[in-house]
Amino acid sequence: MSGVPTAVLLHGQPATRASWWPVKRRLVGVRVLDPDRPGYGYNRQPPTDFAGNVGWLMRLLDESGVERAVLAGHSWAAGVAVLAAARHPDRVAGLALVAPVGPHCLLLLDRVLAAPVAGDVAAYGALRVGGRWCHRRWLADLAGHLDPADLPPARQEMDAQFGRPLWRTFLVEQRALVSQLPLLDGALSTVDCQVRVVAGTEDSVIPRRTVESLERRLSGARVSWVDGGGHDLPLHSPAPVAAAIEDLL
Repeated sequence: MSGVPTAVLLHGQPATRASWWPVKRRLVGVRVLDPDRPGYGYNRQPPTDFAGNVGWLMRLLDESGVERAVLAGHSWAAGVAVLAAARHPDRVAGLALVAPVGPHCLLLLDRVLAAPVAGDVAAYGALRVGGRWCHRRWLADLAGHLDPADLPPARQEMDAQFGRPLWRTFLVEQRALVSQLPLLDGALSTVDCQVRVVAGTEDSVIPRRTVESLERRLSGARVSWVDGGGHDLPLHSPAPVAAAIEDLL
């Protein structure tokens, strides 16, 4: 694989690497790493915050023999990509930020989900008590967008996902989002690589002002709006996401 450009696809929360597979199938002639992040899917490492994810990512690149790569981060993981580019500029060739967290992204619900007691109750209720319903719903969504050949491994990923305390992983990352957003804001001015932002016009999770702020604060960033697109763009609108990554490569 020497000389072949590498893209690393980082999934959001709570999800698995399968959410990126429609994009991965479009990346021809590219080496693609699509790992489960700590606490998700097959990755049995404990959940961690943004800096912890960056450390895990650098170890992954080292173990995979990758010196430099384009990082594509969806939602929460866009923060991981930004922080990695700020702290390890020699390892990051470009950023594709998809429906990304960033300035002004926190909604009232985000703060409730991160709050002591209330956050624990909400996360446990949704992902533990309501785990079977979530499992069925997410599998149905994957089945509607994945290539048929990808469905069996996607089901296995989802089974592994719900075979662990997923609610704790979500809670760790949600609290990191609320407490460490200033850390991500500070990292924006130090990012020195090409950036592509892909956002949906109908995203109910990430406000439009977040995307507009990233466009202003990241030097040379280019934004592509997906008309009618929601939050789960890698799964639901893979073509413009793949195009952004290919542009960087």
